[in-house]
Amino acid sequence: MDRVNGAGTIDIGGGRRGFIDEDLEVGQEGTEVTALWLNMAQEEVIKVIEAAGLVLDPGDWTQLYQALQLMGLSFGSRTRRWTSVISMTLSSAPGAPVAGDTYLIPTGATGIWATNVGKIAEWNGSAWAYTTTPDGHGVSLPDGRVFERVAGAYVEKLALDAQSGKWTYSTAGGTANALTATFTPALAALTVGMTIRLNVINANTATLATLNVNGLGAISIYRPFENSLSPGDIGVGINEFNYDGTYWRLTSPANVVSGSPASRWTKLGNGLIMQWGTVATSASAVVTVTFPVTFPTVVGSLVVSDQSAPVQASQVAVFGVGNITTSTFQCISTNNFSTAVADFGYWIAMGY
Repeated sequence: MDRVNGAGTIDIGGGRRGFIDEDLEVGQEGTEVTALWLNMAQEEVIKVIEAAGLVLDPGDWTQLYQALQLMGLSFGSRTRRWTSVISMTLSSAPGAPVAGDTYLIPTGATGIWATNVGKIAEWNGSAWAYTTTPDGHGVSLPDGRVFERVAGAYVEKLALDAQSGKWTYSTAGGTANALTATFTPALAALTVGMTIRLNVINANTATLATLNVNGLGAISIYRPFENSLSPGDIGVGINEFNYDGTYWRLTSPANVVSGSPASRWTKLGNGLIMQWGTVATSASAVVTVTFPVTFPTVVGSLVVSDQSAPVQASQVAVFGVGNITTSTFQCISTNNFSTAVADFGYWIAMGY
């Protein structure tokens, strides 16, 4: 941009070139307005309008003002790419607005707003100024709800996207034992506590599986409470994974059973831990049984039952337990509460 550059300019102060009117009576020629200067002025204005996302409209003589509003340069700087509005449902203009009050005019508006449905209305102190916003423009309400203009209508896009789970759900790629996942927008980094859901096409076939999210690195996948994995733990369908800072923890199916064939355990969604297994007692000594995992707080219930099938009533073994801790218990079996006998039983314990 440049100041007027045609013939007949005057100094309007500080060395600035300006215009002078033509005065034929005194023989004074007016300032020459060149095509170059007019084109410069035109393009400067149009640049602002188009940069604001507006389409040039010869029937709208307020587009420069609208563009300045969208860029945050309007009265009160309230109407911009993201606008705070008082209401999106008020159907008629309020009777006593305050300068800077801003509304989104809803469908069905009446009175002076009737012909400006879908526009932003801002009171400038003496009149309503209307702005046609482009897609991508956002508005927020006093209660914190936010809306974005999509395909010509304002919708609660952030809330809808969050409810849909689209930010944390993806279809797994890669192979059965080396999963990959791509999220949009791409995850910048893995953070502790991050939870994602993947639609897995093939169940894992090995005891070691990895997950690489958005190219951030292949991380081992383990069960929730132990660093192990069995074939089939990652099932076909939707699985949930939680990042603990070191590994991806498979948190679904919700109740993964862990442990050895002789003693196993699981943790329910409400925090209750169930453990079970077998015990072989001795006729000469008390047997100590170690739980597959230590109960974090307390053992709430422990039951041992006889596995053998007695031939007669006198052969029924009674199991007794004692010295119960969060990690072990002691067990003995007797024949009708009298003589210690060697036997085989099942036990189950619950706690948290």
